[in-house]
Amino acid sequence: MGSRSNAIVVAILFLSFATVGANAGPFGLEMGMTLEQIESLTGVKPVSLDNSTYNISVPKPHSMFEQYVARISPTLGLYWIKAVGHDISTSGYGSEVRSAFNDLRRSLETTYGPSKIYDVLLPKSIWDEPGDWMMGFVVKERYLIASWTKEDGAKLPDYIKDIAIGVSVKSKTMGWVGLDYSFSNMDEAEAQAKAAESSVF
Repeated sequence: MGSRSNAIVVAILFLSFATVGANAGPFGLEMGMTLEQIESLTGVKPVSLDNSTYNISVPKPHSMFEQYVARISPTLGLYWIKAVGHDISTSGYGSEVRSAFNDLRRSLETTYGPSKIYDVLLPKSIWDEPGDWMMGFVVKERYLIASWTKEDGAKLPDYIKDIAIGVSVKSKTMGWVGLDYSFSNMDEAEAQAKAAESSVF
């Protein structure tokens, strides 16, 4: 086989492994991906929201989510993804929202192990009755979050720093569940962004 043929075979193998790697991370994305790589995978151009945050399409969407937001460093690439859930109609008890939260939590636990749950109502809040559950979120006095970190024993791959899901609300009868992935390059990317912003002074 000639050198040209060898080069073609190597190129094909490289592209094959690159495709497998690109589909290995959450929603088919990997840490460090550029805007151009994400657009190439999805066929949809990311929409800029600010200097580093974009609305994106993902190669492997999930039916629970309607929108995907990513933070992408110009030097370090993709370092954070947020999946935004569909609106969920509920009563003041929040039963449907809590059910969606727990379903997602259990699904993630099959892959990453047990989560650490923060179900918090701030001290002295008046919204402490069962029927006030959603109202506690409206006034920012209640939080429901599940997180996965290596420090807490989660089975995370090296490229993921942490994972979190949380409840957000639009009103006392409408809420949604979000899912965040922070990659291992996040601290460096945010430090670079902060340094760049400070350099204008």
